[in-house]
Amino acid sequence: MKIVVFDRNQERYEELRNQITQYFSEYTIKGFDTAFSLVTHIYDEAKGNVDLLFISISEDRDENIAVATDVQEYFPHIQIVFYSQKSDCAEEIFEAIPSYFLLYPFKVDKIEKSIRRVVSNINLEMKQRLSFSYKGQLFKVRINAINYIESNGRKLWIYSQDGMWELNMTLDEMMSKLPGQFEKCHRSYIVNLDKVSKISNDEIELVNHQLIPVARPRLHQIREKFKEYSIGRNKEC
Repeated sequence: MKIVVFDRNQERYEELRNQITQYFSEYTIKGFDTAFSLVTHIYDEAKGNVDLLFISISEDRDENIAVATDVQEYFPHIQIVFYSQKSDCAEEIFEAIPSYFLLYPFKVDKIEKSIRRVVSNINLEMKQRLSFSYKGQLFKVRINAINYIESNGRKLWIYSQDGMWELNMTLDEMMSKLPGQFEKCHRSYIVNLDKVSKISNDEIELVNHQLIPVARPRLHQIREKFKEYSIGRNKEC
């Protein structure tokens, strides 16, 4: 796991680093004492390939919370653990989406607990997110938020509730990475059956009213799979 720490106090950073490595010596840890150096590392050097950000809000609370919020907006897979000498910042820290909050001075068992929670969150998210690199940066897209995927040769476009992504991959390569609610409905399209509203003879309407084509040879299979998936989903509910 790749951990970064943002703390302007070098002594406090070293204390945190030493306590982390006491239990998790295999993890890589890098520390930064300015917002610029932190953001430069995450965006330009690590290309988003960071799992956990520890961030001190003992000083410059608003600015540091804003840094965490900005990082999470672009890289939502990065887990955040805030820490502070004061406990009166609960409302402010939820401007971001923290996994944990630590009080300083640190207690080793609390640091261990925070990291184990993050590892659990990451393991869960790995099953629920699609990871890919584009133009040298790592992205992780929520699988359940994907509406459909469109192909043109080796270029794919992922259309999601969270935005649109472009990557180099064939449609068949993408299908091998997706769970059962995704079906290839056309030579150039994959649809998330969880987002389907209705299926006509030549197109599929999604719940957001977008229309995507369905190939005639695949029509019967798509309808049967959609019916089967809908019945299974209703039973779960």
